[in-house]
Amino acid sequence: MKKKTVWQIGRKSQVLVERLSKKKVYENFGDKEQRKLDTFIGDFYSYTPEERKYISRITNSFREWCRSYTG
Repeated sequence: MKKKTVWQIGRKSQVLVERLSKKKVYENFGDKEQRKLDTFIGDFYSYTPEERKYISRITNSFREWCRSYTG
């Protein structure tokens, strides 16, 4: 599978946030979307250390958004 750019991963995260913000909050809100983002990223360790730093920021930010979103 082709590696994604950090920009593509950030954009995918934004798209998922936009979709989720239109839904009602439920138990385990965003779990399915977090798995989609992880699948989209692929093998985390195939990226350079610099890329991994930015990817971690994106995924952590997305997970935190899901946890704190109140609808």
